[in-house]
Amino acid sequence: MPGLDRPSRYDEYDPITGILYDFKTAGDWQWSQVGEKGPAEEVWDQAQLYALALVLAGELVREVRIIYFERKSGADEEFARPYDENAARRALARLTAIATALDLGTELPRDRSGPSNDPICRRYCPARIHCWNMAGAEKAGRSPESYTLIADKADIEWALADYDRHRAAKSDADKQQSIAKTLLQGVPYGTYGEYEYVRTGGRLKDPEPDLTARVRQLEAFWDNPPGERPSLDELDYPTKQGRTGGRDEVRRVRAAQRGSKGT
Repeated sequence: MPGLDRPSRYDEYDPITGILYDFKTAGDWQWSQVGEKGPAEEVWDQAQLYALALVLAGELVREVRIIYFERKSGADEEFARPYDENAARRALARLTAIATALDLGTELPRDRSGPSNDPICRRYCPARIHCWNMAGAEKAGRSPESYTLIADKADIEWALADYDRHRAAKSDADKQQSIAKTLLQGVPYGTYGEYEYVRTGGRLKDPEPDLTARVRQLEAFWDNPPGERPSLDELDYPTKQGRTGGRDEVRRVRAAQRGSKGT
């Protein structure tokens, strides 16, 4: 891309139809968000930028499509927009402005909540250590966010007020949700308008040592002469993996599937 110092690679392009494809995977939360709101604008910007690169290379692009796959089930959902060169050039301008600011040593605004709570910041941002003063925060025994953003008593008062506001909102929301949950007791599972009421099967827990299986494992060698028994470090310790209990869940039907009759 002109003005950027990193190569980019699109996922798939069909020169006959002029369609560019970008594939994404999503966990539970992201899959729900995509089903309700569609791909975020920055995701569309990425696909439009790939298309612009192809156009600048002399290829024809008519449409960009983003296909999301749910990691858990493999289900997919497709979204499409016409290729928009103006949108692509606006996205390119934003990226080149950021790159220029970094080259000039300009401090950029922090637009995410920080490495303590934001997995994108914690896992993928190469600037997080400097941006959030993580080394200094560790020495001071504070979170990076506290060390960076809380400087005086006024800041502390603001943080306390913010915490109290969210605590009160959460308490009220929990109470109202409990009342609504009571109304659903005994209601048949199924789809009702824009909502579905389901019972989940729980999830697998992390493996843990299985003491009973270990005893059976050792008993199998008990009658062998001592010289024919394997040493303990040669035996893999058996593990077991349980499952959490299922629970009732209320979900919104995915936007693309709304309008069908309840079942």
